Amino acid sequence: MTNPAVETIADSTPDPDVSFLADFEANVMGKEGESFSTEPERSSAPESDATASDPVVPAPPEPKADVAGDPAPKPTDEPAIPEGTPFPYTVNGQQKTVDWALKIGEEGAVIPPQHIGKLQDLIQRDEWQREQNQALYAKTQQYEALTHKVGDNEYTGLEAFRQLQAEKAMLDASGGRVMAALADPDFVTNLALAYQSGEQAQVQQVLSGVLQQVKFAGERAQFDTLRTIAEQVQTAARQQETTHAQTTEYQGLIAQIGKALPALTPDDLREMHDYFGNLKGQIFRQATLQEAQQLGVKPGSIIRDPTMMNQWAQSRAAIRSQNAEAVAAANKAAQENAARQAKPVVPAKNAKRPVPPKGEKKPGAMFEGDDGTYAAWKKRLEVGKWAHDDAGSDT
Repeated sequence: MTNPAVETIADSTPDPDVSFLADFEANVMGKEGESFSTEPERSSAPESDATASDPVVPAPPEPKADVAGDPAPKPTDEPAIPEGTPFPYTVNGQQKTVDWALKIGEEGAVIPPQHIGKLQDLIQRDEWQREQNQALYAKTQQYEALTHKVGDNEYTGLEAFRQLQAEKAMLDASGGRVMAALADPDFVTNLALAYQSGEQAQVQQVLSGVLQQVKFAGERAQFDTLRTIAEQVQTAARQQETTHAQTTEYQGLIAQIGKALPALTPDDLREMHDYFGNLKGQIFRQATLQEAQQLGVKPGSIIRDPTMMNQWAQSRAAIRSQNAEAVAAANKAAQENAARQAKPVVPAKNAKRPVPPKGEKKPGAMFEGDDGTYAAWKKRLEVGKWAHDDAGSDT
């Protein structure tokens, strides 16, 4: 069967169904003036060639808009890090390597993503040290520009400053000795009498003693000043070495305590480092006479005494352990409670009902062993007893 509303009619005889549909659409659906025809009407005017020959070109499809529910595009896989060897470098002729950079043959080096922070730290530290070195070099150049000449010898830099101090001490001592001689009445009287006598030899004799004293005092002051400066430099160098050694040893103490007491957190170790860093004078102190005898060192030698550090660390570790135990117990109790609440109580399938002791009747039972079941009644009848046979025994 064909659909007359869609398919065309072969002959010219009008189809009554088609006429009915045309009248229905014209009268009911408001399509007046439209007549049903099997072929489209053609205009009497001739069509232009352009209109007749231009093909219909479909419009390009619009790009599909993103929908909120659409899955996000998968990111491209990150390139795999090529294999390589730790990057080598040389310091003072000694070969070393770093584990955060890999050398890839002769192509260069690769830094894995998790080690980018180390490269950043290295660059920042290098920039900071470069600025510090530039400032130190500028100041050193100022010191090197200082010069001082003593006789035929010319000194520069720090040595010029030392010689200048020594010469000042010599002049002060010599001038002081001259002033002391002029304040001596005997020396002034003898010098005056020698000038009155007119004999140059007598004048030189009076002055020679004072001049020797002035020269000796000046040279002694110069020597003492240079020796004192040298001792100060050595003391400063030793103090610097001691400070560096104590700092390294102090950091080692922190690491040892952290290993011995695993309950301490990294924050605890940092707090201990900062707090006791200001008390190094009590941790690294001079040994008493008794301690020197026990340790076999000279009295006054620097010894290490981390007693207060150990006490603080043990107290903090005990607190951390107690807190950890309390948290673990609370978590265990919470898990057990949650497990009990999540698991319903299910009675056993073959569980037997409790049987009252022999000689006792269950409340509401008509005879001994009456549990309300048919099996109990059957057993009662099999032994030839009725329910009322136990009535007399109950009384």
